[in-house]
Amino acid sequence: MPAPRSRLGREWPDLASLAYPTAFPLLAVAAFAASFAPGVIGVVGTSFSGALLVAYVIAGLALMHFIARGRAPWLLWLVYGALLLLRSLRRPGADVGRSARARHQSQTPAGPASPSA
Repeated sequence: MPAPRSRLGREWPDLASLAYPTAFPLLAVAAFAASFAPGVIGVVGTSFSGALLVAYVIAGLALMHFIARGRAPWLLWLVYGALLLLRSLRRPGADVGRSARARHQSQTPAGPASPSA
């Protein structure tokens, strides 16, 4: 069975050398600032802020993988353990409000029936 690398037909890209566009930080700052605006602009800004934050987290994890490659595998254990710890330290009941609203809406009756004439 041939190795997966030979089936690719080309060399693997150097993922460690990939970079975000130069305007990416400015877009992140603009999205973060827009997230404080009221209405639709605030919602759009919040959405873009979340998406760009996830992109930066993925870039940071890729950097940690590059640093730990072959030298310090314990570093990855430390980073991922810290991510799990930080996830468990978030505000208690952060999801409770969302699920309580959904439960309340599902239990709320549709309203009084309209009188028939």
